Amino acid sequence: MAIYFISDTHFDHKKVIKYSKRPFASVEEMNETLIKNWNSVVKKEDIVWFLGDFSLTKVSRMEYFVSRLHGDKRIVLGNHDRHSIKRYQTAGFTFVSRYPIVLKNKFILSHAPMVQDNDSKFINIYGHVHEKPSIKNEHNICVCVEQINYTPIELEIFNK
Repeated sequence: MAIYFISDTHFDHKKVIKYSKRPFASVEEMNETLIKNWNSVVKKEDIVWFLGDFSLTKVSRMEYFVSRLHGDKRIVLGNHDRHSIKRYQTAGFTFVSRYPIVLKNKFILSHAPMVQDNDSKFINIYGHVHEKPSIKNEHNICVCVEQINYTPIELEIFNK
């Protein structure tokens, strides 16, 4: 079992292609590429921590996307994730939080970056900033799709 991280897929959000300079000709191409890339690395038994902004669409479409993605999907909701917690659970997320969470007493998983300086005992894994990560040091890891080739990533540091 592997553990992956990703954020800001924005399924069905046509305008994000232009806003974030994504290399897709259409929202359909973006959706299918994100699904293909996800399933090319994530196996059914793997865990995926999704750090916000999954989709900008109605519940039935969100459920459709979740159903096509491999793995045990867990989400820290982002500013565009506006459905109820129950809706995300019904869609197939096994864990849903509106707030940042701490894992292994070392990692803070959040949608938006939290300022972590080099003296912090925590490492912040975050999304939200798309192609412009605002913090660059060993205590802050951006997992926006634009930063990770539109594919969930494993973090060696998380498995130590």
